[in-house]
Amino acid sequence: MLFNGNLIATGGNGSYPGGPGTVYVQSDVGTDRWRELWIDNLNRGNENTCTYATSIDNTQLDSIHLNNRACAILTKVIKTIIGNFDI
Repeated sequence: MLFNGNLIATGGNGSYPGGPGTVYVQSDVGTDRWRELWIDNLNRGNENTCTYATSIDNTQLDSIHLNNRACAILTKVIKTIIGNFDI
């Protein structure tokens, strides 16, 4: 992906905040296609639990980026998971 800015994916904020924000990025280089999903939860929810899970059943993703207490429930196999989390 050729992009020099910042990706920001945050859900709503206020008295009743929305769910985690998501950004889907698809990059094509020649015949290769790379699909990434970025999830950001603005540090909402409990630190050691998956309070606001994002369900993912897309088998075409190459990587998932979890930021700021974001968490995901994977229903299919994903190639790579990148983020600040413990397994």
